Amino acid sequence: MGTAEQVHKAKRHDHLPGAKGYFNAAALLAGAGPLWVCEGAFDALFFKLYPALLLYTNKQLGLARHVTTIAKLMSMPEEAQYELRSAFYEHRQVLEAFVQENPQQFSAEELAIVAGWKHGVQRQFYVWRHLQRYTVFLDTNESPRAYGVLALHDDFADLFPQVPRLIDTMLLPFHNQITYDGQCRYYNLLFGSGITRGLNDSYQLAKAQYGIITSLPSEAYAVAPSDEEQLQFYLRNARHRTMYGEEIVLFTPFR
Repeated sequence: MGTAEQVHKAKRHDHLPGAKGYFNAAALLAGAGPLWVCEGAFDALFFKLYPALLLYTNKQLGLARHVTTIAKLMSMPEEAQYELRSAFYEHRQVLEAFVQENPQQFSAEELAIVAGWKHGVQRQFYVWRHLQRYTVFLDTNESPRAYGVLALHDDFADLFPQVPRLIDTMLLPFHNQITYDGQCRYYNLLFGSGITRGLNDSYQLAKAQYGIITSLPSEAYAVAPSDEEQLQFYLRNARHRTMYGEEIVLFTPFR
């Protein structure tokens, strides 16, 4: 870590709040861990809250009984951690119990963040496009939606240098933005030009109908494009006019 002059831009998370600069290396000698070296308040707070919730889930569901501390949880094999977070998503009532019990004595603001994770979105996504502000995740629903997602400790451009990439993960609201839970499963699929073109149509349709969603729950924050903007999308070219003929009729006033 270092100043902007010392750290190449590709290695910095410029979108994350919190001061950037040298960290206190002497602090590495103190405490029993676990330790995360984070670039700002954004990811540091996430890695304080999320593992605590998983540890509570593990205890409540009686899964890995030998895992009694966050340090032990973080040292679990990756597959075991994935199974634990999958169990959490299948028993989301644990989240409400965690907030009510507050076993880690989190502040009210921190508990509010955890409580907001009930609005998380778990499904398959295409990692579609890396933009300056965020990476666009396109879901696989019949009526697709596009999400602007912020990375945590690793930039998505480094994790997914080749896009599109199909993954399975969980999107979570965090400080009026969207991040992911730090874990995902990858599908080693290659997409030809025809599929890629179809995905681009889905992306353009999602933008036209819902915009790029940057907060969850999406219904509470999304600003839908105007009817005029949607109609412009449907009429963009001959292929769109053929694909979206029914939608065009709905937007055309009767004479």
